Amino acid sequence: MHIIGIGTGGSNIAKKFVKYEQYTVHTIDIKNADIIFPPVYSMEEAEEATPNFSKLAKKIKKSEKIIFVICGGGNLGGASLSIMEQFKKNPLSVIYVRPDKNFLNHKSFLKE
Repeated sequence: MHIIGIGTGGSNIAKKFVKYEQYTVHTIDIKNADIIFPPVYSMEEAEEATPNFSKLAKKIKKSEKIIFVICGGGNLGGASLSIMEQFKKNPLSVIYVRPDKNFLNHKSFLKE
């Protein structure tokens, strides 16, 4: 089973699964990740700038389940559907981590 963390929060959570041998963990973020996403400044920009993940898709067999981990409030959340579209032949699940809205600034609140 593969776990793909999207964005900083999703990647940090996904990395917690590395210690379990049944999971293969992949991270996608603008820095400190397995796959570096181009820097973006809005959710719309993230969707438009979604790179091709064919190299990663080749590493994952079509019958293997993928769990995507995404945290709300960040820009890369805007690319999540575009990313998942590239893995649509696999069984997919999503873990969406909803941030505490009391700690979000106005922009992040609107993104969430």
